Amino acid sequence: MKKTIKISWMFLLAAISSFAQTTEKVSTEIAVELQKMNIVYVGVDNPVHIAGNIKSSNFLVKAEGCEATVTGVNGDYIIRTNTNGEVTLTIK
Repeated sequence: MKKTIKISWMFLLAAISSFAQTTEKVSTEIAVELQKMNIVYVGVDNPVHIAGNIKSSNFLVKAEGCEATVTGVNGDYIIRTNTNGEVTLTIK
């Protein structure tokens, strides 16, 4: 009886191990849409919608450059800049 239990546990561990090795990495695709304008304007709220093949509540959005700030959740964000220049959005 004890030998049977050990063999079945070893089989289970082997099955889990082979399953873990065959999983595939899924690529993430993200789209950014400026909702009202084609560019980001200084000193006004610029609404942006971000969508992807993952839940939008999992997005972490940061803006760099032009003293830009990003607020919002679940795919709907507001970008606001205070100076002219280039803004880079980082989405994780």
